[in-house]
This record gives sequence, structure tokens and C-alpha cells, in this order.
Amino acid sequence: MRTWVDNEGCTGCGLCAQIAPKVYVMDDDDGLAYAYDKTGVKVGAEGIVDVPEDTEGKAIESMLECPTEVIWIEDEHGSGNFRNV
Repeated sequence: MRTWVDNEGCTGCGLCAQIAPKVYVMDDDDGLAYAYDKTGVKVGAEGIVDVPEDTEGKAIESMLECPTEVIWIEDEHGSGNFRNV
């Protein structure tokens, strides 16, 4: 499973980082959400990161709870966003 955040629509509410802190982080500079890569480095809107298997459920929950629907998740085959399944 892979994820990314469309930062252009992010309002910085922080809900994703509260639900899945191992997957999403709030940036101190711009206040927006970012996904973490495997090394713990935040990745911008154009970066797609692998979701650790033990956090997949929390990543999906974050996507479903995001009020602006800017979190995207796809399976390992690149198939769509689970929000639309």
C-alpha cells in the first residue's frame, strides 16, 4: 500500500497525524500534512510513500476521516484510492 497527501487542499487540521503518526506528520513551517517515507523523512505532494504493513489500517482511517479528502492511498498495483472503492 502506498500513500501521499495533496498539500494544495490540506487545511492543516492535523487529524491524519493524530490517527496515524507513523504515516503522516504536520510540518512546522507551513502547517500542512505530509507522508513519511521509510526513513522518517517527510515527502511532499509529489512523493508517494510505502505504508508500513502494521499501520495500513490507521492510514486508511486517516484517509476516510480527512475533512478535505486530500489523502490518497493505492494498493501495491497502483489501483485507485480506497475512498472510491
